[in-house]
Amino acid sequence: MRRQNIKALTLAEIIIVVLILGVLAAVALPRYQITVEKVIASEGVQTLKVLFDAQKRYFMETGTYKSGSGGSGNPDCPPGTDSSQICPGDLDVYIPDTKYFTAAYLYNGDPLAIVYRINNGDVPYLLQVSPNGDTSCAEVNAPAGYCDKLGF
Repeated sequence: MRRQNIKALTLAEIIIVVLILGVLAAVALPRYQITVEKVIASEGVQTLKVLFDAQKRYFMETGTYKSGSGGSGNPDCPPGTDSSQICPGDLDVYIPDTKYFTAAYLYNGDPLAIVYRINNGDVPYLLQVSPNGDTSCAEVNAPAGYCDKLGF
C-alpha cells in the first residue's frame, strides 16, 4: 500500500498565526478607538461653531455676550426642556443633548461656550471655544495627553 501524503498546518504554525493576529489587534485597536473618538469630537466642535456664531451675532446686536445654560425653569427654554439641554433664547439656537455631548454652557467672556463629552456616565473631556474662535480641549477624567491624541 502506498502512504497518502496529507498536507496540514502543525500546531506550532497555528499558534504562531494566532500570536501574530493578537499582536496586530493589540496595536490596531487603540488607534481605531482614537480615530472613532476624533469623529465624535468633531460633533462637539460643530456644536461649538454654532454657539460661537450665535454668540458673535448676539455681541454685534447688544455689545455683550450671552451667558447661561439650559435647564428646566430657565425662561429662555421651551416648555418641557431637559435640565441639560441648552436653549439660550436670545441666540436663536436650540441645542439638545446628543448621544455624545451634553451640558453646553455659555459664558460672557473666555471661553464663550463649553460642551462636555459623555461616555457611559463619565466625562472624559470638555471642548470650549474662545472669543477669537479657537477650539480647545481639556481633560476632565481622561488620561493626561488624551486631548493631544485627539488633535487639540
